Amino acid sequence: MADKEVKYYKLEEVKKNADASSAWIVIHNKIYSVAKFLDEHPGGEDILLEHAGKLATEDFEDVGHSQDAREVMKDYCIGELHPDDRPDRDYPEKGAYAEGSPPEKFSFLKWILPAVIALGISILYKSYMAS
Repeated sequence: MADKEVKYYKLEEVKKNADASSAWIVIHNKIYSVAKFLDEHPGGEDILLEHAGKLATEDFEDVGHSQDAREVMKDYCIGELHPDDRPDRDYPEKGAYAEGSPPEKFSFLKWILPAVIALGISILYKSYMAS
């Protein structure tokens, strides 16, 4: 779709394409016609049909799709959601920093605190068993 002019669709038109013969799904304001992909989807066709005719960005990102899945999606993109129908705020793309991202900052609460708590429980257990 990169070589063509972008085609915009209204949400009402997307909602009309909500069955197995023409399943359209909106992810990050792009519209994907996934009817031909139903049999190939690793999660099964039911999940795609459940989201057909709807905005599915949040559920798509919550599942944690791979970079390969995002590449495959490009083949099914037929256009974009009309700017008037777009949500006020788009759900963040979780895979956006998959490659070349800065390392996660060290978090005291994430690593040190659980280790200290485990050590404290261990010491309490040993002193309880010794008495």
